[in-house]
Amino acid sequence: MIYSGIDEAGLGPILGPYCATAVTMSSPSPLKELMEDQQKRIFYIDDSKKVYQGKGGLLRLEQNVLSFYYLLNGSIPKNTSEFIPSLNSPWNKKYNLSLPLLAKEKDIVDKSTSILKIFKQRGVKMLDIKRTAVSPSNFNHLIDLYDNKSSVCQKIIEPLISTAIIKGREQVITIDKQGGRKFYKPYLDEITGFQFTIIKEEANHSHYKWDTNHIHFKAKADSTDFTTALASMFSKYMREISMKSFNDYWDNIIPGIKRTAGYYTDGLRFLEELKNRDKMPSNKDLIQRKK
Repeated sequence: MIYSGIDEAGLGPILGPYCATAVTMSSPSPLKELMEDQQKRIFYIDDSKKVYQGKGGLLRLEQNVLSFYYLLNGSIPKNTSEFIPSLNSPWNKKYNLSLPLLAKEKDIVDKSTSILKIFKQRGVKMLDIKRTAVSPSNFNHLIDLYDNKSSVCQKIIEPLISTAIIKGREQVITIDKQGGRKFYKPYLDEITGFQFTIIKEEANHSHYKWDTNHIHFKAKADSTDFTTALASMFSKYMREISMKSFNDYWDNIIPGIKRTAGYYTDGLRFLEELKNRDKMPSNKDLIQRKK
């Protein structure tokens, strides 16, 4: 059976990129048991907000994300541009940070080796991890085309969904559901070219089938589905290292400026500081999302 999960990070902020990831694995049995507590001694895969919160959150997130990256690729990304090749903003270019930021390479390799041992015992294989990150200027361009944030986010994950589908294999794709939408058949039919059958369409869970492929849009899937949780962690890590580049860039221009995570209220505070110091970019789209 093939299992794929898709999730994002950066839906709420007005500064920094919107990031999304699709993780695909094969397993002879459902992967939910991998999220049970006893596995957390070796790896910790869950909703990225849970993994990131508390002391040592970035280290914990980085160790787990890069261990799975190593498991798939046999190497650790050297810098942020290797991990997030799609971003080309001035801060990402100037502050192309060396990776890992906090974790030790040996610890990442050792953790990956332990994960591989567990996977071999269970017949689990990593197949693919696709990532995308959209800068504020590109996000704003999509807002101009599609008008609302929900449509833009669906447009961004389109290629992640369509390329995740493996024809002729039994597959379950689970997408963390955002917002109140529950009717996805026209969307899936359009982006894949297939005619999906509706299994159910409910407020918190919509389920569709084409051939042997099942696609689920589920609320809180990032805390119940292994591949979706891992996708959420990759997306969160992309966003966090990008925001470190962002904050380092502006700290160099305005030494001591209070760093920001980019969410609405604090993002406005940060932009006001740039205006007060006469450092606001002439092209506002470069730094701030419209929605």
